[in-house]
Amino acid sequence: GYRDILINVRFLETNHIAEIQITLAGLLDVKKSGGHTMYKVARLLNLNNPAISQHTGVADTDVLRKVGKGVIRSLDLSGTEIKKEIIMELPTLQCLEARSCAVTKLALTRCTGVIQGSKLES
Repeated sequence: GYRDILINVRFLETNHIAEIQITLAGLLDVKKSGGHTMYKVARLLNLNNPAISQHTGVADTDVLRKVGKGVIRSLDLSGTEIKKEIIMELPTLQCLEARSCAVTKLALTRCTGVIQGSKLES
């Protein structure tokens, strides 16, 4: 995650207070190239709320759309049956290849389903 150091200083002669911010160069580049704006939008829309950014259970086309848009960042389909319309999406993994995809966790253990007449193995 993003980290920086903020130091508040007070000038004794004028009693003015200033803030000194110490940031790693790489993180400052991200912040200046729109990363901070994206963070502010995500915070405004409550997109960091686990109820919104994480999905556990059966996937549907709406879930895949949210993965592709970068809303869902943790996807756990473990122990579920993968539906036909989702299986059709798997060969191309379009939602995972999207530039906006932000998935950091993907779990597919013990899933079941059918691909061209054969069982989907975990």
